[in-house]
Amino acid sequence: MKSIQARHFHKGRLSPVRLLVAHTMEWPETVTAAEDCARMFATMERPASAHVCGDSNSRVRCVADKDTAWAAPGGNADGLHYEFFGRAGQTVAQWADGPSQAALRVAAPQFADWSLRHKIPLRWLTRGQLKAGLKGLTTHADISVVYRRSSHTDP
Repeated sequence: MKSIQARHFHKGRLSPVRLLVAHTMEWPETVTAAEDCARMFATMERPASAHVCGDSNSRVRCVADKDTAWAAPGGNADGLHYEFFGRAGQTVAQWADGPSQAALRVAAPQFADWSLRHKIPLRWLTRGQLKAGLKGLTTHADISVVYRRSSHTDP
């Protein structure tokens, strides 16, 4: 996997990992979206980052798993964050198209690795389960609703 170090992150983990967090880049579905988003994280002034960015043909590491990305307030300390290309407003049919399905296949090994290494079940958490501290998959949108520290609605 390629690496482009994000500018903003916290060295070290603030809490043990319990969340695998899905984000959308709010970016067009291009074959260079992962690299483009990673370069943005490396150079932007606004403090933001993710552990990995992915598109339909590649993944780019932006923050080491041993460090804390600045991705979703309330879910940063105990989360690993993955940026998918595309937009939160995509329909089910748009997520089912060729490029989006390819992006899911590219992401799958990363989520499987995180799940195994951190003993996180690959199950979607309800907002109640997220608030209760259970381990699993979630989104930036659900973290925003539960912890009320962000207004993001992706994906």
